[in-house]
Amino acid sequence: RKLAEIQACNTRVQRIRSLAGSSYEARLAIVRDYDNDYDCDLDVWHRRLADSDREIFIACSLAHAPMDYLYLLESTTVEELARYGMLFYPHPLMLTERAARLLAQYVEQGGTLIIGARTGLKDEHGHCPMRSMPGPLASLTRTEVTDFSLIGPGDEAETMNWEGQSLPAGIFSDILRPCSDQVQVLARYENNYYRGEPALTLTQRGKGAVLHFGGTFTRENARAFLSYTGMEEPYRKLLSLPAGVELAVRDKDGRKAFFLLNYTAETQELELKDDFTDFDSGETVRGPVRLPAYGTKVYGHP
Repeated sequence: RKLAEIQACNTRVQRIRSLAGSSYEARLAIVRDYDNDYDCDLDVWHRRLADSDREIFIACSLAHAPMDYLYLLESTTVEELARYGMLFYPHPLMLTERAARLLAQYVEQGGTLIIGARTGLKDEHGHCPMRSMPGPLASLTRTEVTDFSLIGPGDEAETMNWEGQSLPAGIFSDILRPCSDQVQVLARYENNYYRGEPALTLTQRGKGAVLHFGGTFTRENARAFLSYTGMEEPYRKLLSLPAGVELAVRDKDGRKAFFLLNYTAETQELELKDDFTDFDSGETVRGPVRLPAYGTKVYGHP
């Protein structure tokens, strides 16, 4: 069985070797940086917010929205950020003026930036300046955090009402105050002593927008962000996939390759809405397809 598996793997590699040198295609990214990773290891309060990255990743997987991780470095340029239509920067407690200016340029040029609770709490030295959050991003978001609270064992689980839908708001709550009439409140908290206070705001800047979220990210509210920004199921016109099948997309010379991975122990049904080339058989396929338990497929699309 093991030798047969090795042989099958080798056969698959030979059939997709034309994809060598292709680029991974993602329309959104989660932004990270060394300072906040390091601070998360040291600061217990910061560490409690770390699940947001994982929850956003899960939401993207369920929504079949291929994503990247993008590390923000001193050398990072706005052109590198502009590769992505949307950036999640979940909880950058440590935020420099340079990073804030770079993110502002990204938004002005047409990008969508999403930030979460505790953004801008600390400077690059790990100190908490006497300023309101989101710190150096306040001029971009035009918001101010007036109060904040960890959801404790005696509190109700926090939710927010967003366009009539009640969504979990995570384990921490920043209470936001719009500082301009150009700021639109999208969602308000539903529980605890700050019921009715702003939980999520939208500020249009230049060609882009920034969403300031006062909570932490869950797979449910992250899916709502993907839906709101048009990033959910970005390839829905080409194929329809069940939640248990992961999608990865690579591009080479304008031709796309769709990698499908069934993570479940059951056969999954999917639909190809256009003509695809099956890399295993070389045949053109379209319509309903059954992907066996833990099975994989690579399809080419012109």
